[in-house]
Amino acid sequence: MKRAGIILSLSILMILTSFSFCFASGLELLKSYPEDGSDNSRPENFAVKLFFNEDVSAKEVQKQNEAAFRFTTDKGKELPIRVLYNDKKPKEMLVLVDQTLESNTSYQLHISSDLQLVNGDTLGEDKTINLKTRNLNTDNTVNMALMGVMMVGMIFFTSISTKRQLKKQEEEEAAK
Repeated sequence: MKRAGIILSLSILMILTSFSFCFASGLELLKSYPEDGSDNSRPENFAVKLFFNEDVSAKEVQKQNEAAFRFTTDKGKELPIRVLYNDKKPKEMLVLVDQTLESNTSYQLHISSDLQLVNGDTLGEDKTINLKTRNLNTDNTVNMALMGVMMVGMIFFTSISTKRQLKKQEEEEAAK
């Protein structure tokens, strides 16, 4: 009777401990910043921050994982990138584009299914993040218009203030 209880207990214990392995999902891309479909990114110092569900910063796979990323224009031209890791945030990585992008242009970050963890788990499927840079001509036009409005406002309020001071001085002189 004791023997059957021990065998039953060990069997239940083995089944319960194997559940974590059965339901482990592997490596997943949780989100990115800027997000897929974003169209308001600045073209200077462009980088995409990737958030994963597991530690992707292990030094053993960093060199291999650099080949898992490609940053391309909408015409397919590949741009130079650097993949940066943060030891304090091991589930994050930064893909930095090594040149200034063009204004109002679409780009794609391709992440290969071969992106790997130390334990051998991979991303499992290719991911593509579509991004578009801001239209800097529109930004410049809006900024210049706002600057013009600000200058007109400053001149207007300065002239009102000056007129008030002159009127006040005239009243003081008339009172003397």
